[in-house]
Amino acid sequence: MKFTRLLFLLGTVLVTLPAQAQLKPMEIEQSGIQPSVQMGRPIPSWWDVKVRGTALVEGRFEFKLKNDTRLLTTVLTEDMALTGPQQTIRVLLPPVVDEIPIEQLQLDVRFLGAKFNQDLGTHILRVALPKSRTFVVLSATSKLASKRSPDRKWISDHLEFESLADDLPEAVKTVYAPLDPVNMPQEPMGYCAYDLVVLFGEDFRQLKKQQLEAMAAWIRAGGSLYLEPTGVLESYHVEFLRSLSEFGPRDLVLQVDENGRLIPVGPALLQLTNGLGRIVLRTGDEPLPKPAPIQEWRISTGFLWRLKAQYLQRAASPQAVTSFLIHPQGNMSAIQWRMHLAEKMHSSTTELLDWLMPDGVRMVPLWVLALILTSFVVWIGPVDYFGLGWLKARKFTWVTFPVATLLVTGLTVWITNQYMSSAETRRGMVLRDVGDDGTVVRTNRFELLFIASSRQVTTDVRKGVFASIGSGRSMSQFQEDQIQARYYSRGNYGSMGVDRTVPPTLEGRVPTEFKVTQSVAKWTPQLNRMFWIPGSAEEATIDWTSIVAEASSQDLLNRGSVSGQLHASVVAQFGPRALVACIGFNGKWAMSSSEKWWSTNGLHAGPTRHQVWAVNNNVADDAMDGQPDLFRWIYMHSVAAPAGLFALTSRIGPAGSIELDDLPILDTSDPTQRLLIVVVPHNDDFLVYRKLLRVGK
Repeated sequence: MKFTRLLFLLGTVLVTLPAQAQLKPMEIEQSGIQPSVQMGRPIPSWWDVKVRGTALVEGRFEFKLKNDTRLLTTVLTEDMALTGPQQTIRVLLPPVVDEIPIEQLQLDVRFLGAKFNQDLGTHILRVALPKSRTFVVLSATSKLASKRSPDRKWISDHLEFESLADDLPEAVKTVYAPLDPVNMPQEPMGYCAYDLVVLFGEDFRQLKKQQLEAMAAWIRAGGSLYLEPTGVLESYHVEFLRSLSEFGPRDLVLQVDENGRLIPVGPALLQLTNGLGRIVLRTGDEPLPKPAPIQEWRISTGFLWRLKAQYLQRAASPQAVTSFLIHPQGNMSAIQWRMHLAEKMHSSTTELLDWLMPDGVRMVPLWVLALILTSFVVWIGPVDYFGLGWLKARKFTWVTFPVATLLVTGLTVWITNQYMSSAETRRGMVLRDVGDDGTVVRTNRFELLFIASSRQVTTDVRKGVFASIGSGRSMSQFQEDQIQARYYSRGNYGSMGVDRTVPPTLEGRVPTEFKVTQSVAKWTPQLNRMFWIPGSAEEATIDWTSIVAEASSQDLLNRGSVSGQLHASVVAQFGPRALVACIGFNGKWAMSSSEKWWSTNGLHAGPTRHQVWAVNNNVADDAMDGQPDLFRWIYMHSVAAPAGLFALTSRIGPAGSIELDDLPILDTSDPTQRLLIVVVPHNDDFLVYRKLLRVGK
């Protein structure tokens, strides 16, 4: 009987053990609001975490983003305290660019806890239409809102980029990413995953003050917003609207009635600019007229998508835009566009490295080497001979001589490292874009890491996006990658200049506060991009009044050089080493005459043909040949190349990726725009201020 009971208990244990082994303490899966990935932009992700039991689970998550087996980046979250049964966490992954086309990315997830570690499996992130140039629109859509009206569906359809033209080629597609207002980002960098934000009245009223402040900062940095501020508004909603319209028409005054509803003003679709961003407001609660004014909607849609001035008024006619897009230059496929960006990125990165690389390394002085050698000879000669002789222990010379040799060798190595370590470089090119009120609206820092010994380097980032542009080793592989990319039809894509070295690890709370760890090889330049909205809070106050007045002169660009008054105004604000330049209509420019525009290392023999492109048909392809390398680099990243998407639009929204295609801000087809550029050497950095001016109005 006892033997039977023992067999029964043993069988029960053997049966229940596998079942218990399958009960993992934690599970994770993608939330239903996970949007498609847009390559080259930050990747927002939401995760539903299920915790078994009632105990508090502490630890952090590790996310490894891969393309098949190749690691692209690693993100370690901050320490979390999780409780059951389920909660949702948000993780912002850094922008990545890889082989083309990519239909999906793999994300390996692990939990690193205080009491246990667990593999949470591999998850798939879908890439939005990899063979097309996609735009992602963030649409606030409350789950508790009433049923969507036909008017709202009509407006959403006509805000798509494709609505600008009939029978638009498959090369361009707009994708909507619906998100509950509760989950809307509370920091500006969270909006950089999107090209346009669409808000209707009921959803707009659910947004909190912190969310609106973050959105306003993103708009000033170059974002676009369509907004219907209907219904009863809170005071902070009205404050948000007034901040957006601050630099609109002088007679524009936004007021609410006694019920808290916005009083309709201006045209049905009010177009506004603020900083680098664009806003379209539709005030009033009236439904769309029947039929809707389609031409007015096309122009407003083109305004939001930043069509060039030469095409904006023509946007009312779909045939005009369609005929342009079928032109080979405008109808560039996503694959061709990636190849174009890779080639541009390689050439611009090479020039930037030339500027940031140190002139040389600090060698050990000759007198130090002579002192070490003399000390060694004295020690092994008279000191060793007479000292050991006085002690009557000359037989120990077989010990003192090797010890002295080792000590002197170690001292020499230590002193050499001390001198060579002074050549460790962390230099940057900092682009600060200035808004209408003279404050910085966004900041880009391109930082060079150049170290004397191979080791891991840590970079602290706060409220920003980080992207590794590449190292010297990956840049030398560019030609090989380009050859491979030209055979993409055979399935041989190449890496398009993307760094093949060990990818960086981001640790902390992205994008709020985190640190980046990179393995950097000695004497191998590593170039990184960091992007902030708005940037440093320690920025000194600058009076742009006199500078803007002088830069707005009509004959400035005709002269080809800045006036003495403009140079004096810049020097008064930025110091005697400041440089100034202006770019305007048809790509004409004027700059101060100074040798400081040229690189000091003499590595340039002039730009090659693939490094230079025309601003428009009025400027020759070789327009920048022979121009100073610093000015040429700033020019090429302030004015969009007339190819692919930029053949039609003047700029895209802020992204912070390695492709650098979000840097251009000047529309050279608009005679009312002018870009003022001020360059200030500051310690080991170059500070570049860019201010977009409105002239001739």
